[in-house]
Amino acid sequence: MKQLIKTISILFLFGVVACTGKKTNTDQPLQTVDNTTINLSDTVQTHTIEQYVNLSYGYILYYPSYLIPQGESDNSDGQVFRSSEGINLSVWGSKNTLSFSNSPEEEFAFRKQCYVDDKSEITYEKRIKDTYILSGINPNGKIFYQKMVFNKNKDIFYMLLLEYPDNYRKKGDEIIKTSISPFPKRQDGSDVEPELEENTF
Repeated sequence: MKQLIKTISILFLFGVVACTGKKTNTDQPLQTVDNTTINLSDTVQTHTIEQYVNLSYGYILYYPSYLIPQGESDNSDGQVFRSSEGINLSVWGSKNTLSFSNSPEEEFAFRKQCYVDDKSEITYEKRIKDTYILSGINPNGKIFYQKMVFNKNKDIFYMLLLEYPDNYRKKGDEIIKTSISPFPKRQDGSDVEPELEENTF
């Protein structure tokens, strides 16, 4: 009888350990960016949100870790990020004095005309103050989403262009939410302090 009680006690202890052990997290991971809670899980794998800070032009970009940075440009104005699925995310800054136009309105019109000349189909267009968004389908069949922001105080254009295949709409929508919406600010909405007053080209 004592042996039976001992055996039952051991089994009970194993049961307690099993029940109170570390729980496997089956919930989808979440991360907060720009005061927005974002689902970071993909259909197959999960990823994290990384950040790229450009000190020359004073902006910050949040991007999913499956986008691989290709290295900052020679003039330090930005960088390209790519994935194995054919998703491309480009970001850069531009001094208005080096731009093709003399005003934000002319610059925005110029960017739109470039898509028209390129035979791209523009399906969405929106402007809020000094922020301009264009979206559509380019001649290669990829969806494009471009955001342009003009900073009056610094006389700088911030540009971001996302291109992705139609069958990766879920990832494209996620990048728009995590990368494009808060761009070019920090998570708390503040600016990144530029390292240089002027860029040397």
